[in-house]
Amino acid sequence: MALIKCPECGTEVSSSALACPKCAFPINDWVKEQEKESELQKEAAEEAVEFVKREQLRKERERERIRLVEERNKRLKVVIPKIIIFVLIVVIIVVAIVTINNKVIIPRKEYQNAISLMEAGDYEKAITKFDELNNNGKYTELIKECYYFNGEELSSRGIYPGAINSYEKAGDYKDAKEKIENTKNRQISKEALKYIRSGHYYQAEPLIQELRNKGYQFSSDEETEIGYAQAIKKGLQSLSEAAEILKNFHRIIKSLRYCYNNQRKY
Repeated sequence: MALIKCPECGTEVSSSALACPKCAFPINDWVKEQEKESELQKEAAEEAVEFVKREQLRKERERERIRLVEERNKRLKVVIPKIIIFVLIVVIIVVAIVTINNKVIIPRKEYQNAISLMEAGDYEKAITKFDELNNNGKYTELIKECYYFNGEELSSRGIYPGAINSYEKAGDYKDAKEKIENTKNRQISKEALKYIRSGHYYQAEPLIQELRNKGYQFSSDEETEIGYAQAIKKGLQSLSEAAEILKNFHRIIKSLRYCYNNQRKY
């Protein structure tokens, strides 16, 4: 266990600490990332050295051939061939390092970043990273998994259209197809309750009936709201019927008065 400086605030902390006691910077995660990066650089360096050794062996054989030619042609200058060989070796080393960096180190780092984003719940950014790395379909299942859990997260927040879209992109991952249907029902339930809370009971009724026909299970709170709405609807219907009776009664009284007045004239 060693003391290191916090890369955020410079405070000396233990390398095994979970976070900086001063600024809460995640020391443990940062140390792990540094160790991973160091291991990747070490592997790349070893591969580069091995590659250079093979090339040097081939160049040594080439130099031996050139030396034999030079012995037969003593007057031929040897400076230029040596420079060319040196330049070739340098170029080969540079090409090897660039190739290893582009095809090994960078993809591994991007993959680790995508996994970190996925574990942190930032599924949309993780999907973008995996898409960039998914040239041969290697990460298709991880992309589906991200879409699935993104749908779960959106559904829990009541963002049902976005959740349905994510579940559809998850394809055959786990129970994504069932989740689509369940989320659509929850969206209809949300719309029905919105009508109820705004006093539009008649618009809510067909939506509620549709869900009941599908066997959708409302929560106890939702059932309470629905029961309350149905009671209000019945009350409104009773009031409407009473008003109609009073209106008809008023017409009868008016007719009787008219007949009575006409009878008195004659």
